Amino acid sequence: MRKPDATSMSSMSPAASLASRIARAVVIVAATSLSLSACFPLTLLSQVSGETSTPLPDGAPQGFEDYYSQPIEWSFCGIDVQCGTLSAPTDWSNPESVPIELALTRHLAASQPAVGDILVNPGGPGEAAASFIRDSADRAVDAPVLETFNIVGLDPRGVGASTPVRCFTDPADMDNSLYGIPDAQRNSIDWNDAIVAKATEFGAACQENTGELLGFVDTESAARDMDMVRAALGNEKLNYLGYSYGTFLGAVYADLFPGRVGKMVLDGAVDPTATMDVSSEDQAIAFESALNAYLAWCVDGGDCPLGDSVPEAAGSMTLLSSGVDAKPLVNSDGRLLGADALVTAIANTLYDDTAWPFLSDLLAGALDGNPAIAFESADAYNGRSADGTYVSNTTEAFIAINCADMPTDSPGTAAGDSGALTSSEPASGTTSGNAPILGPYMTSTIDPCSTWPVSARGSTRPLHADGAPDLLVIGTTNDPATPYADAVSLSEQMSSAHLVTFDGEGHTAYNRGNTCINDIVNAYFLDGVIPPADVVCS
Repeated sequence: MRKPDATSMSSMSPAASLASRIARAVVIVAATSLSLSACFPLTLLSQVSGETSTPLPDGAPQGFEDYYSQPIEWSFCGIDVQCGTLSAPTDWSNPESVPIELALTRHLAASQPAVGDILVNPGGPGEAAASFIRDSADRAVDAPVLETFNIVGLDPRGVGASTPVRCFTDPADMDNSLYGIPDAQRNSIDWNDAIVAKATEFGAACQENTGELLGFVDTESAARDMDMVRAALGNEKLNYLGYSYGTFLGAVYADLFPGRVGKMVLDGAVDPTATMDVSSEDQAIAFESALNAYLAWCVDGGDCPLGDSVPEAAGSMTLLSSGVDAKPLVNSDGRLLGADALVTAIANTLYDDTAWPFLSDLLAGALDGNPAIAFESADAYNGRSADGTYVSNTTEAFIAINCADMPTDSPGTAAGDSGALTSSEPASGTTSGNAPILGPYMTSTIDPCSTWPVSARGSTRPLHADGAPDLLVIGTTNDPATPYADAVSLSEQMSSAHLVTFDGEGHTAYNRGNTCINDIVNAYFLDGVIPPADVVCS
């Protein structure tokens, strides 16, 4: 699962792509995608129910009956995987709006006929679920669930193989947005003016190359797409597994359509009531906590490149980040590694403690003046390939969906109000308090969406999902991207939610090697078993 977020998106630097109230799922450089095509028994192909679905359009919103009546024309795109598409309206309030395309994949249960379908969203916003399920369904769900259910991946509107958000057409422009460093002192008026100019240029490119869809990539619209997909699959209820941002998408669906929820698991939960400012600070603190856990591990293991004690290691981290902020390191391809890119590289390895040895190598290289490994990690986060091209639109979709979802946090920061964007005040007390190492690069005075060319459609509000059946919310105590408090808050908001706690490290908990968590989720999906109240796995 993938993606860090942790500082203001408006800077359009790598660390800027890290922040917001919604956390992307994790992509660790060392992770590999495993195809399951060899695992599906060819003798069971004849038992797969048809290649065309039989829709259940009952309950379609007025004027959208044709959309809800679409069958999915499945075709095999792997031995055990089928691909298909559906049309959806750009605007769910206007049946006459221009149709967009949604891309789906379905990994077939090894035991056919399947018990049912589970729709999975791996996070983001901006992660492509269709290719994730096509290539890596065993990373989405544990083996007993994979054996029994068809696993469906839907690229949300604006993402991946669905009608996408498109921004810069030249990779060099994206490089400048993500890696370019303003020629000014951080947080000075000139620095902030340069950041605002970058954000304005990026938004204008997105509007020009995406068109009307840019204003309709909000999460509520994506949740309405999911209900149409449920109908197209022929399911009366939607079974759903959401990671990270996918928990927000699932919670919105449950709030809109509580009577259509089947079994739902929300892992690495996002608090829908948190504003961007609050979330950015909370996330900076959470990443700092994960970094502190790494520092203790590094020192305890001996031969830590940062020093022989935790205070010494923390001091080395502070000096390293401030050092490259003042004098960036030059990569072999000419790119400069500043503090924002370094923080992105570090954060990308904090999503899973199995990546900590890689982080040690990254830091050792940077301390020696070699940024190659840091750029490898930052590029993996940003979806940049070795040849300089970008393999997906994850970053564009991430920013567009967040800005579509979130109104500005305070008066005076509306688009075009440049006076509110050029404060030279410190980002927040967090930077010198609970997150002194990462905080200065993960928070900003600049409203990330203040120059976005289309208005936000979402809001920060509780999601109750009154009338939905029992569902699970999972939180990890030292999750860097979605702080544990978010899971507690979401579980308290949703009327039928049951909180499951993983006392450990990393972003999300299910299918990451913890038997206790896996058993709880598997028993829930397979047999409807609800865990005891306040259950904690470690």
